[in-house]
Amino acid sequence: MSRRGTLLAAALAAAAAAGSAGCGGDRREAEALARGYVAALAAAYRQSDPAPLAPLVGARHLRKVATLIDLKRTARLVLESEAESLEVTAVERPAPDRLVVRTRERWRYQDRPLDPGANPVPRHVVVLALEYAFVREGGAWRLDEAKALSSEVLEPKEGAPAAPAR
Repeated sequence: MSRRGTLLAAALAAAAAAGSAGCGGDRREAEALARGYVAALAAAYRQSDPAPLAPLVGARHLRKVATLIDLKRTARLVLESEAESLEVTAVERPAPDRLVVRTRERWRYQDRPLDPGANPVPRHVVVLALEYAFVREGGAWRLDEAKALSSEVLEPKEGAPAAPAR
């Protein structure tokens, strides 16, 4: 198994195990859920296949990701993304079957052209404040909704030439 495959499997196992955390484990549970989702999301984009997300998200969110993947595929692109850091900033449990997690994440991403000889596209680095709402369905946690609260573009700098793909 590749290093990325091993990391994804570990993140998915952590997310699945999060459902068994004890009463005081909301923060640990929330972090495991967020990390599992983020790892699966990056894998789905990299593979141009929403399947890695299917066990972790509701149908509505899965359709949103599938739509973006389809748009990229039609444009002959693959979205390569990596969460470089993830910090849980707040956790709320508004109901026994609902967990709201706020994070601060640093992402690096790039649309990679599928066609040989295509012009490289710039890499982007952003810091996002995100809010995830997880719901318990059939004993498992699933992402119900994800929304961006704020974003800060670190790269490319406005007015600077785009860095070549490496």
